[in-house]
Amino acid sequence: MNKPNGQYFVGPKEKEIQDFIRPLPIRKVNGIGRVMEKTLFGACGIETVKDLFDACADVQFLFKEATANFLLRASIGYSDCNKHREDADDESGGADVLQRKGISHERTFAPTSSWSELCNKLSNITQSLVEDLRQRNLMPKTVTLKVKLASFDILTRAVTRNVALSFDQNSTQSASAQDLVDIAVTLLKEAKAKTDGKSGFSVRLLGVRCSNFQLEKETQFSMDRYCQKATVPLPTGNPYASPKRNAKVDSTKPLASIQEEAASETPPSNHVCCPMCNKSFLSDENDAINQHIDACLNASTVRELCREENVCADERAKKKKKKCINDFFS
Repeated sequence: MNKPNGQYFVGPKEKEIQDFIRPLPIRKVNGIGRVMEKTLFGACGIETVKDLFDACADVQFLFKEATANFLLRASIGYSDCNKHREDADDESGGADVLQRKGISHERTFAPTSSWSELCNKLSNITQSLVEDLRQRNLMPKTVTLKVKLASFDILTRAVTRNVALSFDQNSTQSASAQDLVDIAVTLLKEAKAKTDGKSGFSVRLLGVRCSNFQLEKETQFSMDRYCQKATVPLPTGNPYASPKRNAKVDSTKPLASIQEEAASETPPSNHVCCPMCNKSFLSDENDAINQHIDACLNASTVRELCREENVCADERAKKKKKKCINDFFS
């Protein structure tokens, strides 16, 4: 707008703000990227900020509360990133959902191959990065170095630590800025070792990136958790029975003797009865009840029932057998 200066003054009145933002494509709104642009156009046909304002009901219905509030504030010319973060925190229950993926600093300068000059520039970049990490209370595990050569070739080297770097000055285990500088210099040596002997090591850009931040409360389990051997012994016996019924049962004991035992006992006042033989047990004797029911349903009883079923099936099969012509003359 207003080329060649590229500057445009928007008045403080609401009408002036609306007249300025409503014709703009939604891609011009800070915070709306290519994915959100395609989503809004595909779902609601939204192309401009005016379309976004007119489809406020659809936006409120289709998106989560935090995203919908951000879009609706943007449609009237008000977009507060801090408010957007607070809404998302209230919706999800914590700020970890919007945790940064990474933070980086880089500098471009005249190509140089002086090792001392490169180390000084790298130290300055790392110092400023540490200040940002300390202000945001971020604890990175991964450090990445970016090197752009004078030939515009880009080299990257990264290292991941088991323990995150904490730059909190109040912590007893706080790392210093020099620790991060040493890591960056080590990565620079590795990058230099790869290019030495080819076209030289003339550098025009250096950058340091920290990522893989450790949250205050780790929400992701490591693979070690799933590789630990089970310490609880597995039950032995019938794998299809419940753990309480895995006790050994005398399967040779006939059902008649069990019924006689049930008839000879006098049931107590607070008791439960076996559904097979009506034997009485105290209500808190769960193991004894389970063991007794297993005895009632032992293998011999099941075999007897199966045998009776087979006999009945044979008799039914004989009745259904087709008669031949000789049967009528016998």
